[in-house]
Amino acid sequence: MLQIMLPASLICEDPNSPAATTTQSAPPLPAVVTGKVAFYAARYFPDGRKQTEVQHGPVTERLPLASAFKTMLLNAVLQDVDAGRLHLDQLFETTDANQSIEDFPPERVNSLDSLADVMIRRSDNTASDILHLAAAPQRVAELTTQLSPCTHLYLTTKAFWAALSGLIPDVIDPRTPETLRNSARAYAALPAGEKRDVAARINTLTQHVHQQQVYDGLDTYFNGPNYHPENDVSLLNSSTARAYSDLLAQLFLHSTLQPATQQRFRDILATGCCTKPSEGVPFPYRYWGAKAGSGWRLLTMTGFMELPDGSGIAYSYLNHESDVEDAEEIENQIRPVLNWIVSAITPIT
Repeated sequence: MLQIMLPASLICEDPNSPAATTTQSAPPLPAVVTGKVAFYAARYFPDGRKQTEVQHGPVTERLPLASAFKTMLLNAVLQDVDAGRLHLDQLFETTDANQSIEDFPPERVNSLDSLADVMIRRSDNTASDILHLAAAPQRVAELTTQLSPCTHLYLTTKAFWAALSGLIPDVIDPRTPETLRNSARAYAALPAGEKRDVAARINTLTQHVHQQQVYDGLDTYFNGPNYHPENDVSLLNSSTARAYSDLLAQLFLHSTLQPATQQRFRDILATGCCTKPSEGVPFPYRYWGAKAGSGWRLLTMTGFMELPDGSGIAYSYLNHESDVEDAEEIENQIRPVLNWIVSAITPIT
């Protein structure tokens, strides 16, 4: 059991992040938004330049990504396809070991390509976990760290919820609010190599936990004394608003995928939430890929828009500690927030 008591630093600045030429403040947030909000968007060019950036809030503070991490996971899976370790037509079975919470693929056996599609289009957690395990979480974590040192992608969805729920007591001690918070901090503070090893243990132990146990454990956790928003940052996959936007720009403008897999990456992300603002888009663009996420007091919206000149806008909206607790209720904010994002990035197009 982890014993380190010091919290991991929540501030992360990537020294390799390109500097923008100018900085603008974002407009006022929609009235429905509460809690901590970090928003970062910038115009990126294929030659590596970053032009004007728009920001709001603590853009260098690590915050939970919720399901927005699945964009990076999809890229990592397709890297394995290019390497021959995985294949788009490879079949995977949904089992008690890999089934996460919420809906899961309707067929018991699905192809990798089908799982990749529903992981983004429907934000299917079981599809995400099956692919995450197939790509090897330790390798996914290492690739993510290489591309974006401030982005932490170590655990499957079932694993981080099981850890929050107190179902992995050998690593995350749930006996009291203090022991849970301190052991989660200890895990988060580990150096990358050690953290990959401990995360591998959590991911393995989670496969012995049934989906219903996770549901029950989360109900107890979120409605009981053990809940603390810091645990989200410690255990969920996380990044900073600036770092994740920089990462998205890399994945789209400087992809190392083969042309066919890069096209599949773009096609799948084009089905993600959310790309249809009710107030329209007042500037021309030729592509928009996106991925959102939600959770307890948590809403994230991320994406990349390709402009006619070949440059692109990458953006990350991370809202944590909202006054709105229920995930389904906070999703009612998606439409006003999406309209706000468009208004925030319009001046830099």
